[in-house]
Amino acid sequence: MKVCPHCGAVNEDKVLYCVKCMKPLPTQVTLDYLKREGFSALESGDMRRAEERFSKLYSLNPGERDAAALSGVLKIKLGLIREGWEFLESIDLAERSGRCTSCRGTGRCPTCEGEGVCIMCGGTRRCSFCGGTGICPSCEGRGGNCPVCGGSGLCPRCGGTKECSYCRGTGRCYTCHGTGVCPTCGGTGEEYRIKVSELTPRVGRIVVDLLHSSHSP
Repeated sequence: MKVCPHCGAVNEDKVLYCVKCMKPLPTQVTLDYLKREGFSALESGDMRRAEERFSKLYSLNPGERDAAALSGVLKIKLGLIREGWEFLESIDLAERSGRCTSCRGTGRCPTCEGEGVCIMCGGTRRCSFCGGTGICPSCEGRGGNCPVCGGSGLCPRCGGTKECSYCRGTGRCYTCHGTGVCPTCGGTGEEYRIKVSELTPRVGRIVVDLLHSSHSP
């Protein structure tokens, strides 16, 4: 089934011109190609390319509900959390189901409480264990039989790099990546639920798996 992106009329798969507005429709070959490319990118872990393919597929054929769901969920995986949920909600594939359990409705990151900075180094980027010196604070770099550094003389937490191991030297909160907003709800303070029953079983399982895995930065 093809849904015309111009007027919304429903057309048969083989039709090349909309039966209502007579504007050209994408060929089934094009739609099938985008679908294959999307799933191939998804299997290889290329979330960005997968989102682009499914988004393009949905724009050409709004009847592709599976593609729309995958596009929205992949937006969330790519860090566009608010945009992803709002998109899914606008096409009636997601609904609000109460207060976000992660931030308890505040919309702020539960780790840094909205500050956006690393809770260990306070944004300084320096290792909090050695104070940014890179040497073991127990033996002060002498090594020997030090049980803390194992004799290396280096800070066991940063390994001598002097950088905070929690934020990897970025100074940003490792949970929200410096945005300050809750990575679960995207700052809306709302919990969302995907309408999996409206998707094919295969895509429903993929969507659930993606949402239960950790978000990408």
